[in-house]
Amino acid sequence: MKTTALILAMFFAIGSFASFAQQNDPKTLFTNNKCNMCHSVPKADIKSKMPTKYPDLPNKIAQETKIDDLVKFIKQETTMNGKKHGLKFKGNEDELKSILKWLKELK
Repeated sequence: MKTTALILAMFFAIGSFASFAQQNDPKTLFTNNKCNMCHSVPKADIKSKMPTKYPDLPNKIAQETKIDDLVKFIKQETTMNGKKHGLKFKGNEDELKSILKWLKELK
């Protein structure tokens, strides 16, 4: 009986960890935070819901701009080229930084 309970607890823990890891995957964070409503990421096979209206990522500006500056822009705390980001990011800052780091690594 104790062995069965231990095995069930291990499967639950492994399943919970796998679910947590998947939810914190930058690609999953990108889509869960609805970034793909406006932006495509061709290198990750993510298609925008509004193709051609907004830039594909990663783009030259995203590659050349520091992550902290992009965070401020996407959270609508500052402007870039005189414009604010279309939508304020609704996730937390760690999620946003994870997404931005992932995009920079895609090059």
